[in-house]
Amino acid sequence: MINNLKHRESVIIGAQLEKARGLLQLIPEEVAPELSVTPQELLNWEEERSQPTLKQLEELARLYGREIDYFLRETPPPPKGIQFRGKPGQSLK
Repeated sequence: MINNLKHRESVIIGAQLEKARGLLQLIPEEVAPELSVTPQELLNWEEERSQPTLKQLEELARLYGREIDYFLRETPPPPKGIQFRGKPGQSLK
């Protein structure tokens, strides 16, 4: 059986690291010292040029308020806007 999935060298998805940092409006210079790494090393993880250690990934999860599996799978983008349907003046109670 042929596997049609793209082979990834990295298990960690860099875009997820970047998304989690961006949602908290943090810059690499703020996060890197918390992990005892350089901002460039953090960016290398986000660009999948290198990977954090398990300990660093656990620390990232703690800092970003995420579970580790968040960084192992892609998540859909958040909705651009939420619209509710109801009658004008209708209460949610």
